Amino acid sequence: MKILISHKLEKGSIGGMTRFHENLINGFSNYYPDVRFTYDRNCTNYDILFILTPTSIDSFDFIDNAKKLGKKIVLRIDNLCKPSRNKRYRPFEKMVRLATLADQVIYQSDWARTYIAWGKMPSKGTVILNGVNEDVFKKEGKARDLTGGKAYGDIFLVLTSSSDPCKRLHESLAIFEHEYRKASEGGTKPVKLIVAGRLPDEYHVRKMQSNWDFVRGEESEYIGELHSSQEVARVMRGCTQLLFPSFNDAAPNTVLEARACGLNTLISLSGGSPQMNSIPLHKIGLSYMCTNYYQEFDKLLNNKW
Repeated sequence: MKILISHKLEKGSIGGMTRFHENLINGFSNYYPDVRFTYDRNCTNYDILFILTPTSIDSFDFIDNAKKLGKKIVLRIDNLCKPSRNKRYRPFEKMVRLATLADQVIYQSDWARTYIAWGKMPSKGTVILNGVNEDVFKKEGKARDLTGGKAYGDIFLVLTSSSDPCKRLHESLAIFEHEYRKASEGGTKPVKLIVAGRLPDEYHVRKMQSNWDFVRGEESEYIGELHSSQEVARVMRGCTQLLFPSFNDAAPNTVLEARACGLNTLISLSGGSPQMNSIPLHKIGLSYMCTNYYQEFDKLLNNKW
């Protein structure tokens, strides 16, 4: 089985799409080594065109060519397309067009399948949940010391990388402020906030420099950008709580990774977060995710519908 992936992602990012791509390649290499991948759009000797996300498509030419060659097409939909990242096509129209051309559509959560489809998408579609690399994201292993030698009751973690207001950084700060006040008034050990990742813009840089405008002496530390999964995992193991109040996030890998590292997760009850927070831990590994993808690919190639 040979799969043409719609585009190759740059290394060095910790975003959800980059992580999924990394996990897919590593997972198949470990569990289905007979499956080969290519990124060459001029290639003709492949079996399946796998579109990682509608946003990755800047031209329909190679997709139309795949249809002419009789190739199977699988579209992965991770979330609604943003206009800022889809300037050549109207985002939702592009998504519907791709779904119509595809032989199978894969959504990242039950919520995504219901919400994103909006009754406008073709009826085909299945759900395959994301997985995490359990060799990296696990309770055991080296943890980054974030205490500075001080004893804390809890260390709260916020991971940030974009200015998307749906990520609700301001709510994470408000939740921490509440937890700090609760610990102070209850006479328990103090709590600390760790913010990691790329700060979205100058406004947030100024906020960080002013200790996020906290007024009660709340303790926080910005530890900068994280450039690898291993680095993210070490930071997670150095914390006890993940703050993730993101709004309508289809399938946040961050929640799965934090759970795999043993963190308690404080999430919003919107989007796919509740499902990510309730998946049994034995079902969040790469073997489970890649087996589901392999079975979908195999059904397509062998007409097992």
